[in-house]
Amino acid sequence: MKQFDVFDVDDPGGAVAVVLLQGALYLDLPSVLVAPLYPAGSALQYPVINPEIRIGQGSVIVKLEQTTSVSPLLLDRYAGTAEDSAQIIKDALDRLICGY
Repeated sequence: MKQFDVFDVDDPGGAVAVVLLQGALYLDLPSVLVAPLYPAGSALQYPVINPEIRIGQGSVIVKLEQTTSVSPLLLDRYAGTAEDSAQIIKDALDRLICGY
C-alpha cells in the first residue's frame, strides 16, 4: 500500500473507489486518509478542489472535501494508482486547506 493507490469500495452514496492520500512515513498508523472517487459527470464538482483524473481507462472526480480516515484493513480491493495525477491532487489539497 502506498500513497495514491486506488481501492474499489461499495458505497451507497455513489463513490466507486477511494484514493490513499497519506504519505509513506505514516502508513503504519491505525487509520489512513482517503478521498472518495466518483465517476466523471456524476457528482457536483468544484474544479479547484475536485480535480478530474484518469484511473485506467476511465475518468473520476476526486472529492477532497469528503476526505476521511479509515482502517487500512478495509482497503483490500486494489484498483490501480493515481500516481500520474499526484501533483494535481496535491495542488487541489493545498487549495482546499490553504485557500489558494
